[in-house]
Order: sequence, then structure tokens, then C-alpha cells
Amino acid sequence: MSNRRAKVERVTSESNVSVEIDLDGTGLSSISTGVGFYDHMLTALSRHSLIDMTITTTGDVHIDGHHSVEDTAIALGQAIRERSATSWASVASAMPSSRSTRPLRSASWTSPVARTCRAPASRKATSTRSSRAPGFRTPVP
Repeated sequence: MSNRRAKVERVTSESNVSVEIDLDGTGLSSISTGVGFYDHMLTALSRHSLIDMTITTTGDVHIDGHHSVEDTAIALGQAIRERSATSWASVASAMPSSRSTRPLRSASWTSPVARTCRAPASRKATSTRSSRAPGFRTPVP
């Protein structure tokens, strides 16, 4: 049984939201927000992130669906934050406390883009091109 389950309920004057998640799930979902495209996107999120989600939202979609979408997103975010914080704490406590004596490989690495954006040393300081972005012209006062 997963200890990374959360249940959040949010009640506002515009909507009533119930969110249940299991971060260690298999991607199963039961989603009903009253906004078809949002249901589709949350189902895809659940499936591809392997987070089990049960979301039920009732609200004033006959006026506008944005309150239902907003309140559902807030409740879902709260549930994920609530459970992912405990998982990060457990990951951090399992990490070794001693540092590696090997240097970081990325410390001396320079991006190929950064190398191509540097101005040649022979270019004069009065050039209209910036050394940060090729093709960019400085504004004329």
C-alpha cells in the first residue's frame, strides 16, 4: 500500500472539488469536472504520469468553466505538493552524507551555443553586433 496518497476537498462559492491521488499508482483515473477538454487533459496527465486520480468537480459551468478548472487545479496542486514533500524528505534522508571526491564533469563543460555566440577577438568594440546574440543590433539612440 502506498503512503503517497492524498485527498483534498475544496469548496468555494463557485465550485465543489474532491481530489484523490496516489503518486505510486498505475495511471488509472476517474475524472469529472464538467469541462470536457479539461477532463481529457487530466486523464492524459494521469495515464502518462502513472498517478492514480479520482477527481469530481461540480460548479457553475453553465456560466463559465474557468472557476471549475481553476479550483480543480488548485486542489490537485495541493494534493501533489502534500505527498511529494514527504517523498522528497524520505529521499533526502536516504542519500549518503559524505561528498564524492570526484570532480563534477559538468564544471568545465561549455554549451555549444555559448561557444558560437562569442564574438571573435578581432572584432572592434564599435561593432553594431552584440557579443551575446549573433545578428542582434544594438539600438541607435
